[in-house]
Amino acid sequence: MRTDSPAPAPFPVRIAVSACLLGERVRYDGDHSRHDFVVNGLGRCFELVPDCPEVGIGLGTPRPKIHLVEDGRGGVRLRGAGGGDLTARMSAYAGAAARRFREPGVAGIVLKSKSPSCGIGDARVALPPGEAGSGREAGSRREAGSGREAGSGREAGSGGEAGSGGEARRSGGAGPAPERQDGTGLFAAGLATALPRVPIISDAALADPVRRDHWLTRVFAAAEFRRLRERGPDRGALRAFAERWREEVAAVSEEAAEQWLREAAGSRRADAAGETLDRLEPLLAEALATPPTAAGHRRVLEGYARRLGPAARSPKDPSEAPTTRRGVRAVAAAIAAFVRGQAPLAVPIGEIAARAAHRSDPALRDHAYLAPRPPPLGYRETIYPP
Repeated sequence: MRTDSPAPAPFPVRIAVSACLLGERVRYDGDHSRHDFVVNGLGRCFELVPDCPEVGIGLGTPRPKIHLVEDGRGGVRLRGAGGGDLTARMSAYAGAAARRFREPGVAGIVLKSKSPSCGIGDARVALPPGEAGSGREAGSRREAGSGREAGSGREAGSGGEAGSGGEARRSGGAGPAPERQDGTGLFAAGLATALPRVPIISDAALADPVRRDHWLTRVFAAAEFRRLRERGPDRGALRAFAERWREEVAAVSEEAAEQWLREAAGSRRADAAGETLDRLEPLLAEALATPPTAAGHRRVLEGYARRLGPAARSPKDPSEAPTTRRGVRAVAAAIAAFVRGQAPLAVPIGEIAARAAHRSDPALRDHAYLAPRPPPLGYRETIYPP
């Protein structure tokens, strides 16, 4: 039973979530792992789709713990308390869940950290006899997937989540069995394989502002791309979409941003929009797979400042008059404060968005980089240069 249901989502974005994070008592011990940001942040902005794979494969609540175990051949199996092999059942369930998530257009996934089913690079994996302390590099064997933190482009366990040190622990006497702590749960790995363009994050990683905002950016992109595809866009709509997302891509790589625009404008046939869309989707996912750097954000912010500058010096349209020299100086001061670490990224973006709102250029006002996001997400409000 859920202890606290989130408010209805006012935005048409769906997020799949480990059910225990919503307060549902589905953990092995009959308890929950309610996560405040998931419930009161994501839950107030998006439609949440709960799932518990361990309950989904027929395990009761409460239930004995299940475990990941290396099989001695480079693979990982999921074992029940009595040693029964649950690998096939969990893998099949992950495939079925991916199909369920794909149909309603799930744009992001949040999974419970350290779980043998849902963990991402921080789940415990029991080692075969003789493996503990062998000196092999943590993560040299990656189980049931790509070895990346699911959907994020970073190596599993590289983000410093609790318990992800990856070093094998040696048992002493009658102590615990040898294990490593850099495993990925079979459900998480199955989703990452079946839904490679859907960003996946753990509840532990949500505590890192950079990783959380990076994941949210990719969620917004995935949701918008799906809506674009559903509308059956023409060439003009494709170019407008590419222009809308150009600065988000440019914050990662200016070269990727230029390639992104070239691909969107490349088709000359009126009936080729679908083909162009098929090329753009993986290109956008790949371009946003890496978090932007502070230098990348600064480059984009300064580009906006230059773009706003001419209107401040000599506005040709009366609607641009509020974009004054004073306004441009305020933008410059906000960018400088961000660069010095005195203001979060949201401050210069807010200043630029306010000036852009008075511009006669609708494309500038529509940029995803400047788009207001739901306040409960705290988007870019805690992003500072390192």
